[in-house]
Amino acid sequence: MKEIFICNTYYHVLITTIKAFNKKENKPTILIGSETSDNNIINDFRLIENLRQSNLFYEVIICPDLYKEIEAKTKHIKNFNLLLKQYEKFSQKLPVKLQNYDEIYLYCDSAFFGKIVNSLDLKYHLLEDGTDTFNRNPYLLKYIANKIYYRFKKRFFNHCRLGQSRNIIDVEVNSKKGVAFDQKLIVKPKKDMFDALSVDEKNILIDIFMPNLNIDLSKFDSMIITQPIFDCGKIYSMNAQIELYYDIIKEHCQGQKVLIKVHPRDHADYSKLGDNICMLNTPFPLEILNFIQSIHFKTAITIYSTSLYLVENADNKIFLGRKWLKKHIKELKNRGVA
Repeated sequence: MKEIFICNTYYHVLITTIKAFNKKENKPTILIGSETSDNNIINDFRLIENLRQSNLFYEVIICPDLYKEIEAKTKHIKNFNLLLKQYEKFSQKLPVKLQNYDEIYLYCDSAFFGKIVNSLDLKYHLLEDGTDTFNRNPYLLKYIANKIYYRFKKRFFNHCRLGQSRNIIDVEVNSKKGVAFDQKLIVKPKKDMFDALSVDEKNILIDIFMPNLNIDLSKFDSMIITQPIFDCGKIYSMNAQIELYYDIIKEHCQGQKVLIKVHPRDHADYSKLGDNICMLNTPFPLEILNFIQSIHFKTAITIYSTSLYLVENADNKIFLGRKWLKKHIKELKNRGVA
């Protein structure tokens, strides 16, 4: 049986690699592509070579950067049927023929890979884009609130975003709690997945994602997990984003040595926020830090990155949330932060 996992982020590659540990008799193919204008992952030749050297995959395939071309040719198409036909044409530019695979695994069916799979009317398994991303997801709740529109699209078209497609075989989730849609759910807690890893498997993951790291991570008191909130349109300027994280440091990490784990798509420069600050720009899934025994933080902080849920080496975890973000953006504007 031929299996393919379609990955767009380091987290996707991590979960796929862990699943590959249990598929040694039937190695899957991994297709890595970029779903945004930031194509860091497909240009991460270190990661790609490490995956190939791991001997866990039948093939490691890199999709050429199609994002800008797809954006240019689809952004003005309003008719959903015509849009899917355009995505069907784009399927011919993929380095693999998806119809040749018995099992397709997707982490995000709302972006262009999901639209391509659905335009071809292929059945697929959906996995979480991040831990608990389907749990009370505000975009998902808004999307399915209009049930008449949702049922119409599901009945007459191949694709409804965020886990609503009729082409879905099942959805694998970390927890059923708060999942807002009706699909066949397979519950596989991420904690159980990580706890089941052997020491050798953890070392393989460290070698794939974090070889030759030149920073002593054991010397930091706190860790801040950033997000590309300016690039995602959640804040009005890059300067305001940097100021926002400076405020977080002042409030929660005063006098501490702070490690800033920079999101792979975050281009902000936090290096001038203080002498006690260290930026970790190396892209890797945050969960890898749990495998390094020497690392322990007093506090780990994020605005709303769900990766914080799986951080085990922190005494205190602070999840600020979307409401805090909106409130703090107003405060920044009131202070005249440009």
